[in-house]
Amino acid sequence: TRAGILGRYYAARHVGGQYLSFAVSGRYSVQLSSEENSKELIESLYSWALQKTIQRHSTLCYGVLDKTPTEEAQFTKLASIQLNDVVEFHSDEESTKEKQNLALSQMLEVAHEHVFTHQQERPAWKTFVLIHNTAELKYPRLDVAFVCHHAIGDGTSGTSFHKTLLE
Repeated sequence: TRAGILGRYYAARHVGGQYLSFAVSGRYSVQLSSEENSKELIESLYSWALQKTIQRHSTLCYGVLDKTPTEEAQFTKLASIQLNDVVEFHSDEESTKEKQNLALSQMLEVAHEHVFTHQQERPAWKTFVLIHNTAELKYPRLDVAFVCHHAIGDGTSGTSFHKTLLE
C-alpha cells in the first residue's frame, strides 16, 4: 500500500536519521500474590495483553518500506509478528522512586535510539518493558514504553495502545 504524504514525509525523516520515532509510556501495577510474583509470569501476562492489543489495532500489523530510487515509501502488511521483534524486557531492582524513574529515563533513551529495520519482516513499532520488582513494592510495577515509527502512529495512537493494553 502506497504511503500518503505524511507517511512518506516521516519515512524520509526516518531514513535521514531525524525523528526516528515517538514514544508514549505508561506505568502499570500488576496485582499478583507473592506466590505468583515471578518475572516469567509477568512477562507471560504482558505478552498475552500485547497479543490482544495487536488484534484490536490493525496498524500494528504493518511495516514501513522506505522510499527507494524507483519506489515511493509504502506500508507492508506483515504475515506474522514475532514477540522478540516487538518487546524488550528489562529488570530493575532499585527500591527508591527516584532510582526507578532514572531507570525509566535510561530505558527511554535507548528506546528513542531504536531504528526500525527489516520493515518487510518486522512491524514499525516496539515496546520496551521495565519490570520493577522489589521487596518494598506490594505489587510489581511495569513501565511500558510504546515506541513507534511516526509514519504509522502518533501520540494519540500511543495513548490508544496503552488503553487497550490495560483492558
